[in-house]
Amino acid sequence: MKMFEEMFGKKLPIIGVVHLQPLPGAPRYEGMSMKEITRAAIEEAKAMSENGVDGLIVENFRDMMFKKRVGPETVASMTYVASEIVKSVSVPIGLCVLQSDAISALAIAKAVGGKFIRVPYYTETYIVDAGMMESIAADALRFRKMIEARDVKIFADVHIKHGYSLSRRPIEESAEDAYERGLADAVIVTGKKTGGKT
Repeated sequence: MKMFEEMFGKKLPIIGVVHLQPLPGAPRYEGMSMKEITRAAIEEAKAMSENGVDGLIVENFRDMMFKKRVGPETVASMTYVASEIVKSVSVPIGLCVLQSDAISALAIAKAVGGKFIRVPYYTETYIVDAGMMESIAADALRFRKMIEARDVKIFADVHIKHGYSLSRRPIEESAEDAYERGLADAVIVTGKKTGGKT
């Protein structure tokens, strides 16, 4: 809770998500300029921040079908957009690079002054529509240390929506391991699907 108070100014912050338009290279991308994509993202970010949201996650939500790890075109696009959002709002900004690219998210956050990242498949092994997603915690922690980004916090999902954990353990055990062994700074619990009931 102390971390949330220091980052967001309250114990229970509301964090909104800026769902980016399809980025260059994604299946649904149809030539929208980066300036147009950025303008739409800034409008969304401002609308939320001006109406009480305490923080924002910038996410390539419309790039489905997602790759396990993104290419340089996505990293470049998200860095450009996120840097402009950081300049436009006063709330803390985080990154989520789907499917679960913690390395790219950390790199972008370090470059633009992001305060945290969200990692959907951080610990444990999951079966998802993109195939098998293995834990990225060890690589993420070492990469964060290597680029001296310890101030970028890791928010890790457990029993993530749209996924099936092969461990089949109770969620409390998964959450404890993500925090104690995976050294996540915060744990995220979701429902079964985006926009669905918890």
